[in-house]
Amino acid sequence: MSDLEVMCCYVAAAGHDYKHPGYNNIYCINTRNEIATFYNDRSVLENYHVSTLFKDILNLDGSILNSLSRSDFSQCR
Repeated sequence: MSDLEVMCCYVAAAGHDYKHPGYNNIYCINTRNEIATFYNDRSVLENYHVSTLFKDILNLDGSILNSLSRSDFSQCR
């Protein structure tokens, strides 16, 4: 694995269930939760975890993701 792939594995592991709201996809969909609406009832929490993680990481001063090239960032994302 490349260094980028290893870093991405660490980011993925750290972000697994990041900011989990405590209920599952079906509950979000059935209650018309705003997260489910935002992600069109498709992989609701999975999309929420990864998008929230990336948003929060990118807002950190000195974030390693901010130093990646466009291509590397795209691959990691």
